[in-house]
Amino acid sequence: FMRDPGSPALGAGAHLLAAPGSLPGIVVAVATDGTVWRRGADGDWRRALLLLPQSLIQGVPRVTSIAAFAQPLSDAVYLGTDGYAVLDSTNGGDDWIRAGPGLPDSVSGLSADDGTHTIYAATPDGLWVHMLQRLPTPPAYQDAALVWRWIGIGLVTLVSVALTLLGLTWLLRASSPSPR
Repeated sequence: FMRDPGSPALGAGAHLLAAPGSLPGIVVAVATDGTVWRRGADGDWRRALLLLPQSLIQGVPRVTSIAAFAQPLSDAVYLGTDGYAVLDSTNGGDDWIRAGPGLPDSVSGLSADDGTHTIYAATPDGLWVHMLQRLPTPPAYQDAALVWRWIGIGLVTLVSVALTLLGLTWLLRASSPSPR
């Protein structure tokens, strides 16, 4: 091993680290003080998230876990916290939002299952499950099929316009008075 140039000092107890498989070179690490750091694809490190206190009494929640898919399924990185439930970044750690309405505030562990496209969250209330949804994709046509598809669309459009104009011409002739 060798030290990553420019990486921040994470602290003696730092152990939370994730690298989304869909974003080569991106790494998200959590320092012992709770600061979330992100290494970009260019190798530069910058502070990605600094948690704010929940209230004057409770203070800053602790980051308890981190997870990302090792396979290139999603750019998402998930942070488990002891106060904000799960924070989700859909762009590899650049921006963060609170995820999982209804999820208990205290999450003690996270795990990503590449095979089932699932994130598991361990809480004092039990195990919570979040499955990634697959979005329908548009059909992919090969070159010749795409050309014929566009020709078909063009012909249907041309015939539709011709029939519309023919119908309008017929209506105009039928509604105009005939010369005597």
